[in-house]
Amino acid sequence: MRRRSITAAAALFLLATAWQIALTDEGQWTPDQLDQLGLERAGLELSVDEVFNPGGEGIHEAVLLLGGGTGEFVSPDGLIMTNHHVAFGAVARIATAEQDYITDGYYASSPADEIPARGYTARMVEYYRDVTGEVLRDVSPGMDPEERDAAIAAARERVLEAARSERPDLQFTLSAFSYGNAYKITGYLTIPDVRIVYVPPFAVGNFGADTDNWMFPRHTGDFSFLRAYVAPDGSPAPYSEENVPYHPRSWLRMAPEGPEEGDFVFLMGFPGSTMRYTDSCYLAYERESRLPYEIMIRGERIDVLREMSEGDRELEIRFAQTIKGIANGYKNYQGKVVGIDRRQMVRARREREAAWMEWLQDRSDRALYDGVLADLESVYAARRERAPIERTLSELLYSDVQSYAFGVLTYLEQMQLPEARRDGRYQGSRGREMRARLLEGPGDIYLPVDSELYRRAAIRALGLPEGQKISVFEQIVAGKELEGYAPVLSEAVAEAYAGSDLLSPSGRERLLEMGPSEAIGAGDLFLRVAAEIGEDLRGLRQSEAAERGELERLRRLYARGMMDYLRSRGQTLYPDANRTLRFSYGYVKGYYPEDAVHILPFTHVEGVMQKETGEGEFIVPDLLKEAYRQKDFGPWEDASGDVPVNLLTTCDTTGGNSGSPVMNARGELIGINFDRVWEATVNDYGFDPEFGRNISVDMRYILFICRTFGAERVLEELGY
Repeated sequence: MRRRSITAAAALFLLATAWQIALTDEGQWTPDQLDQLGLERAGLELSVDEVFNPGGEGIHEAVLLLGGGTGEFVSPDGLIMTNHHVAFGAVARIATAEQDYITDGYYASSPADEIPARGYTARMVEYYRDVTGEVLRDVSPGMDPEERDAAIAAARERVLEAARSERPDLQFTLSAFSYGNAYKITGYLTIPDVRIVYVPPFAVGNFGADTDNWMFPRHTGDFSFLRAYVAPDGSPAPYSEENVPYHPRSWLRMAPEGPEEGDFVFLMGFPGSTMRYTDSCYLAYERESRLPYEIMIRGERIDVLREMSEGDRELEIRFAQTIKGIANGYKNYQGKVVGIDRRQMVRARREREAAWMEWLQDRSDRALYDGVLADLESVYAARRERAPIERTLSELLYSDVQSYAFGVLTYLEQMQLPEARRDGRYQGSRGREMRARLLEGPGDIYLPVDSELYRRAAIRALGLPEGQKISVFEQIVAGKELEGYAPVLSEAVAEAYAGSDLLSPSGRERLLEMGPSEAIGAGDLFLRVAAEIGEDLRGLRQSEAAERGELERLRRLYARGMMDYLRSRGQTLYPDANRTLRFSYGYVKGYYPEDAVHILPFTHVEGVMQKETGEGEFIVPDLLKEAYRQKDFGPWEDASGDVPVNLLTTCDTTGGNSGSPVMNARGELIGINFDRVWEATVNDYGFDPEFGRNISVDMRYILFICRTFGAERVLEELGY
């Protein structure tokens, strides 16, 4: 057993670098804020222009918006590195029981074997500009919400049109920051032809799976390689055999040596969403209402999908991506609940608001914020009251059959109208196309899962409060003893799935010739429910639309006032994440998750072997075991004599940062971000430097795995 303890020398090292650690700060900074951060003093050895240089070469051009995460160019021939879990959808789409690329991974041994990653595009930032003044130019304080929205919409279109004229080769997004208090435009060069180069075996790329997800120590090789292709003239183009590898102006080089504890690091990526400048009412609603519900419903769906697919490899492959996505959120939400409670975040947010209100008393604009907190509380009170029926309808419509029934009924209702009064989707040839699609049925669904989840949703619907109940289900159990409700309703649901006309071609033909009343009267459970919930949905949508406008106004006002207050206390602020390019920096550092427990910042291959069970989530491939037995570590072992697998840093990340490149002070690649520790999931609401750690795959392990599993083309392209 190799011992890794903190020696006296290590303690002296930590003291020597304490000034660095003290500089560590939260922040998902917009790239135009970098010159405000004192990065040279923090440890960065590059100029800001070398990191972010819109319109010119810079590290930012090597960082890609890719799938649901981030990727980066790592060679002059368009080789992209990202996470295994980011590229997972591409592999899942081509996997079968006979060619089980999920289990075995995929390696293109020649350029001809690089196959399309369907549904993936690579987008790099080539244009970036703050356009707040232009977007808000015609907005005045006295405008009502509709006038304001119209003025902003017109201004947005003007700004976008001007940008498109300037750079017709780019795709533009104009994003709101700080809840509509600022706006920035980003132009992306978008490459639609992305292909799979190397995805490691599942036992490497997802080692530890759900058990280790959001946890540390971690031993996961969560990486993959793709490639961007373009037309022979270098322009972005859809997939074609004639396309050639893209040659980026900027790509990331591998660091010649790995990081050590205390080293400065930074990353760039596209974090999805944080809520750090929201109010205490929102945070209380999350903790008391939404998060507990999401944990319950996700846990139920995972259980059903696993039970239904157990022992059937085709079904396991079919459900793999769905389960992975649901499980990721399930564990994330559990961590958020624990974090909110541990840090007493709701109370802390209320105390901050009280201090803000006191600070406002001496300001000339204090009247602007009168009633903002009370109004926010009213919005969330209404949301709590509406939540039971909203969630029930969402659960019912999660069923593909029930959603399809809703579509059929909508079509029948539209067909009763004169054509000129129909929605455009139901007019002329589009109406005929809609009918043809409906005749095909609800799609390729697995009815046992659909019916089981629907059955559970229907039973829960019986517990809705008065005024929100669904009469179709109430009528089915009418006159029964309470303990008989579930069996009776379960039987009715089973009969509906067994005999619904919606699920047979001849039945669909008959239904689509009926009027809506006749179709409902035919007795199909799903159509009866669709008829009833349609009215509920319309009412809810109207309520939500009204609430959305009010909430946007209140949040915009709240964010502006709160950020003014925080700036007055000397804080440099960054906006909440919104899937735009961001920069974060920190240091390689462990943490103390609980009393007397210290987590070191590196794990090693030895830990992979210690976790092996030979089954389920902890299978170690024979090639990896043999390489470890031989101690065949090549140039990638560290001072311990082992290969580092995963590492911790204090960089500030969230969902969407998956795949973000982690770089050293010189901008060289040392790892790839893929997760946070469980204690840091709550950082979406407020960063905690004590627990704010992101988890990355060490580049030394990535290179070691490529060598061990024979991905020689990748190694050679990376310079090894």
